[in-house]
Amino acid sequence: VLCADPGADMNELHPLYLQRSQKDALEALQAEKAQRSSLQQTLEETEAAEEAAQDREALSLALASISDAIQTKRDEVRQK
Repeated sequence: VLCADPGADMNELHPLYLQRSQKDALEALQAEKAQRSSLQQTLEETEAAEEAAQDREALSLALASISDAIQTKRDEVRQK
C-alpha cells in the first residue's frame, strides 16, 4: 500500500497511487453495476412470477365456473 505524505499536495500524489485509486473506483462501479443488473433481473423474475400466479388464479376461477355450469346442465337433464 502506497501512502502519501500527509503534508503533500493532492496534485503531487504518486502516479501509481492514483492508478490504484482509479482502479479501485472502477472496480467499485463495476460491482455496483453488476449488483443493479442482478436486482433488475430479480425484479423482472418476481414480476413474471406474480403475473403467472394471477393467470393461474384466473384460469382456476374460469375452470370452476365452467365446472359449475356443466354440473347445472347435468342436474337440469336429470330432472327432465
